[in-house]
Amino acid sequence: MTDANTISAPIRTVGGPRQASLELRGTVLVFHQKGWAGSASVFIPVEWITVSSRFRYNTNYLLGMLLAGALFISLCSAITVEATRGATIQAAAAVIPALLCLAVNLYFLYRVLQRGRTTILSVESDPRAMHIEFWHVPTREPELDALLDRLNSLRSRIEDVAPYPIQTSHTWYRLRPLRAVLAKGLLYSVILYLPVSILAGYLE
Repeated sequence: MTDANTISAPIRTVGGPRQASLELRGTVLVFHQKGWAGSASVFIPVEWITVSSRFRYNTNYLLGMLLAGALFISLCSAITVEATRGATIQAAAAVIPALLCLAVNLYFLYRVLQRGRTTILSVESDPRAMHIEFWHVPTREPELDALLDRLNSLRSRIEDVAPYPIQTSHTWYRLRPLRAVLAKGLLYSVILYLPVSILAGYLE
């Protein structure tokens, strides 16, 4: 908290960047997002926002589960191929990495199946609506609780005083071009490598 009119709190977004926070500056909510390839800040008038909550499964670990599962299948294919050729030493050497991938996959599956409470900030704006959803357990995060209480209080006061809400907002971006290109290249490489390696193992 920086002054009487500003309050901020970190959040753990659902399916979004791992580094994110909310900042309430007067009657404007600022949604900060930071990733390896860049960052962005969205400035939203509080009268646009509707607060709700729900319980949902944790899908933040879904990508990791899929990658670990694909790598496990690839290693199992390699073990099968090497064992068929009679190369028992090479096949045995791949067993430990395969078991590690299986353990990681089961851990991610456990985390995905855990249900948790989330808070949703629905933003009614043009040209399309925006939703900010993050994990939130009341009483466990005092700063976030205080921010949401202030947000609800401001909304009720503004709706009583201003029948014509503000209809402007803006987004500030800061992109790191080299990192963005590297991130996309790595993602495409992983997506293309796994199916190709599995197919190559079956064709050999």
